[in-house]
Amino acid sequence: MKVTRRLSKLARRFPSHWTGRGRYRFLVRDWAAIPDIELAARVLGVESFSEQLEPVRLPVGELGRVLVIAPHQDDETIGAGGLLLLARDNGVSITVLFVTDGVQRSLARRLGSEGGDMELARIRDEEARQVCKVLGAEMHSLGISNPDPAPSLADLERMADIISDCRPDVVLIPWVLDAQVKHRMTNHLLWLASRHRRLPDCEIWGYQVHNTIYPNGYVDITDVIDEKRQLLGVFDSQNLHMRRYDHFALGMGAWNSRYLPEDAAGEARYAELFFALPLAEHLALIERFYFRDLRQTYRGHERVMAGIMPLHEAVLAGS
Repeated sequence: MKVTRRLSKLARRFPSHWTGRGRYRFLVRDWAAIPDIELAARVLGVESFSEQLEPVRLPVGELGRVLVIAPHQDDETIGAGGLLLLARDNGVSITVLFVTDGVQRSLARRLGSEGGDMELARIRDEEARQVCKVLGAEMHSLGISNPDPAPSLADLERMADIISDCRPDVVLIPWVLDAQVKHRMTNHLLWLASRHRRLPDCEIWGYQVHNTIYPNGYVDITDVIDEKRQLLGVFDSQNLHMRRYDHFALGMGAWNSRYLPEDAAGEARYAELFFALPLAEHLALIERFYFRDLRQTYRGHERVMAGIMPLHEAVLAGS
């Protein structure tokens, strides 16, 4: 009886989740505690939105210069590898900027290398160089520690220099609501770089890595899917020792093909999805979602918060 009374009280607190059969189907402990950015990501990720969406085909072949900013060595290939291959084939100039050194302490221990973090950083850098060579891309790296990120004003200057020197038509960067905190940090750094120094006008195409995206643009990558598969396979440090991100990316591309025009019945097709905005609108979106509560934005990751906040405050104080 006591258990039944307790369950009844809980049922009144969470009536929409009570099955009426003495058990829960699912439970949200506190709706009010769900951060705005997290709630927005979940709402926009509801699959029923696909009925209202009609993304446009993005004009990759018409671009002159593309800069892809990747938090880790493989994000660029997972989210935009097909686009980059098509860009290469159309003579588009490609520049890649890696933000972190890609080190993951658990992976370093698993590999058992004597060099530890430094050896893993070298491995991931070499994998990235192989991919950039295939893409014919110029490669840069900020080398910010992935386990203990502490981006500096010099990192912002370098990011701004690369963007200014490249003068890209399009900057590819993880979607603004991507769940991974270093991906949010990368968008935050772009905003800080723009606040620190005026950046050349361009479009921002947010690419998909870790969660469902709210797309307004797509690229049909069916013709280059085999080559994208090969590029994904370069990242052995991740695929063989962490998770099969190559497998995830190909499955994601297949599922994304539901947005392609229905003009090839029976053909296995693949697509990459993007959330494309002018630079000013992208920066405004970051400011609107991220800065209401940065602790919520970074999902309580103390090391990331400790690393980014001094730079955030310094830039705001100097502007």
